[in-house]
Order: sequence, then structure tokens, then C-alpha cells
Amino acid sequence: AAQWQPQASGTSAHFRAVHAVGGRVVWVGGSAGTFVRTTDGGKTWQAGVVPGAETLDFRGVWARSGREALLMSAGPADKGAARLYRTTDGGRSWQLVYQ
Repeated sequence: AAQWQPQASGTSAHFRAVHAVGGRVVWVGGSAGTFVRTTDGGKTWQAGVVPGAETLDFRGVWARSGREALLMSAGPADKGAARLYRTTDGGRSWQLVYQ
């Protein structure tokens, strides 16, 4: 049976999206442009904010690995709130893919 344990995320953001890649890599998307990831099965977590997305809520996340992920924000497209960001370097930099 699964054993649930609280994890320290390093942020006060509210989380709305999660994607696990195997047993060690997990990406999480949340409020205020925040993302969190682990590459060691939850022993440590790295939190960050996507530059330029500080007012967005990430509602979807998809990851290929600990380095590659997509984050999707939801909101009025006519106000620029519907966006898709991509990282290929573990969240150190992000590219706006769609708005």
C-alpha cells in the first residue's frame, strides 16, 4: 500500500497540476507562475517562478524528463492569460511557446 508523506516544496504557492515521470522525477505547476520539481524521488524539491508569468496560474504540466517540461496557464486568452511555456534545462530558463 502507498505511504503518503508531506513534502516541503520551498514555496507558498497553491498547486494545481502534477506529472510524474517514472519513480524519481515529478513536476508540479501552481499559482503565481510557480513550478516545483524533484529528480530524486521527493528527497529534495526545487521551486521557481517562470519569468513573465508571475500573475498566471499553471493548471497543466507535462514532462518528458527532469530537464524537459511544459507548463500551461489557464485564463482569458484575450488578456494574455492562456500560455504555454517550455524548458529544456530543468527550469533554469523558459521559452514562451504559445499565447
